Amino acid sequence: MRKTEVVGFFGLLLVFVLLLTFIRNSNTDLVGFSILNNTLKDTQDFKVEFDKYEREGTKFKFMYKIISLSKNHQDISLFYILKDSDGLSLHEGEEKFFLKSESEEEKQVFFDLPKNAFGKFELFMNFYNEKNIVELKQDVVLSSQGVSAFAVSESNKRTLSRTALVFITLLLFYFTVRFLKGHHERTGKDKKIDRIEIEFKDKSF
Repeated sequence: MRKTEVVGFFGLLLVFVLLLTFIRNSNTDLVGFSILNNTLKDTQDFKVEFDKYEREGTKFKFMYKIISLSKNHQDISLFYILKDSDGLSLHEGEEKFFLKSESEEEKQVFFDLPKNAFGKFELFMNFYNEKNIVELKQDVVLSSQGVSAFAVSESNKRTLSRTALVFITLLLFYFTVRFLKGHHERTGKDKKIDRIEIEFKDKSF
């Protein structure tokens, strides 16, 4: 095997490992989602999973799922605020709702946006009851058109990661097979040439 072929083969393996590491480490970056304080404790009564957000004209909507971990009913309060890149408040609001014991509920929050609201923002959400608080942050990108939505759910994030991983694996497999096939053909030709040279030498003698 030639030195350049060995270097090329291990180079492909190195690229694959680096891409796999990047995908694993950048799962949250695909959505711009982070958990500020959602560590489960023995006394925690609920947890929250952010789903997605959408924009329709001047209307903004975000969705989430809240899961009760308690055998008792509870009153939950949500305070949310949308900030621009300078940290200035674009909109803030508060909602209260009743959460049944050991239940899962999908909820939506709507509010109006200013007409000139476009660019990058941050949505902060604080969920709390008498004993616990869950803090979430979601990066938000609003287009100037105000028609489409930039929304990637947690399930879509996992699907994107798996699809990228499968694609990279297939790509690496393709180049590996192509490399081995080319090496086999070159090796076969070299052996054939050696046999011809040996036969030629035998006939010369």
